[in-house]
Amino acid sequence: RAKPFLLTDEQALIVVRWYAVDADTAEFLQRRAELEMAKGWGKSPLAALLAGEEFTGPVLFDHWGPGGDPVGHPWHNPWVQIAAVSEDQTDNTYHVLYEMVTANDHRAAKTLGIDDGRTRLYLKGRPGVLEPVTASAGSREGQRLTFAVLDETHLWTRRNGGVRLAGTLRRNAAKMGGRTFETTNAPVLGEKSVAEQSALDPGVMRYARRPSREPDSSWSDEQLLVALDEVYGDASWIDRRRLVAEIRDPATDWSDTLRYYFNIRT
Repeated sequence: RAKPFLLTDEQALIVVRWYAVDADTAEFLQRRAELEMAKGWGKSPLAALLAGEEFTGPVLFDHWGPGGDPVGHPWHNPWVQIAAVSEDQTDNTYHVLYEMVTANDHRAAKTLGIDDGRTRLYLKGRPGVLEPVTASAGSREGQRLTFAVLDETHLWTRRNGGVRLAGTLRRNAAKMGGRTFETTNAPVLGEKSVAEQSALDPGVMRYARRPSREPDSSWSDEQLLVALDEVYGDASWIDRRRLVAEIRDPATDWSDTLRYYFNIRT
């Protein structure tokens, strides 16, 4: 049987920051976020978890409880999208979510009242849809979006329609009081990707883990391992020595090493 998905302490901290509300107005402190982490850290499972929570969970503020903690309620008509610039790319996050809700004889789907289609999810007994999307931005304009995952936005450029799609999704979410959450590897500087542009907005909740010093190809294996520990933190599933072997492969470009394994923009 599949085991529960347990957040690491670092992932849990990100979730807490994402759902933080102002103590006086009860409004969300964050309207959009950019999670920029190294390859394999666990961005897609975390984004899948948030998408599922926004789809079924009590994520909107309702009132303050007796102990002073916020009490929430779910969206009346949630419309959640997991967006990417290619169909294969949407599988990074949607497939993880699909596995979560269908594991152990569809236990989560039955508990949460989800009609778990392979290409999209619906709610039973009330309106609501969660879907992966890759269509052109024009066909998305005006949809009543409550939450969107923008997956791997270092690949979203003007050339492939990603910049336009990102703008459309954000506008659709804004009119509903919804929010958007980006995941990305360190982008290539100068490509003007969505990930690169998001870093320029001071209103975006950004989370990125980088080494204290930029690694150099002349470093010893032990020095590389120390830097990898700084980057991957409590992502215990990452075999650091396996990454070092990949880094040492003559076919691995050093700029790719910096971007994918050390989360450094190049």
